[in-house]
Amino acid sequence: MPPVNVTYDDRIAWGSRKNYRSNCPYCSIRVHGPGPGGEDLWGLLDTGADCLMLENDVARRLGIDLNNCSKIPVTLASGMSVSMPLTTVDVTIRGKRVPVDAIFGITGTTLIGRTAILAAIDFGIDIDGWLYRAI
Repeated sequence: MPPVNVTYDDRIAWGSRKNYRSNCPYCSIRVHGPGPGGEDLWGLLDTGADCLMLENDVARRLGIDLNNCSKIPVTLASGMSVSMPLTTVDVTIRGKRVPVDAIFGITGTTLIGRTAILAAIDFGIDIDGWLYRAI
């Protein structure tokens, strides 16, 4: 199958305000819980993570009871396997709202995993920054 050429809508420059002043591909997202409103977060676009990965405090603020979520085995980057709560949430990425699986229990940086990225945007990287097109 021949490669597909993608024409991106926008570029987010490395080190810019839109990129959390980082040289990594950060993105501002909004995670929506079962109630009104949502949680605005910065997340790292991480094609090595399968799902959206969030801290437990985000679930609490969104009104998600992690005791009622199914648990799945997750292999962390360290190679350690742990059981973590999983549920579906809506997330808005670069203006596109999509339902995605979210795993809770990480500490630190929100990870926007491959399934969330592919549901919302075409994603690319070059020497000047990261590129996207809403799909």
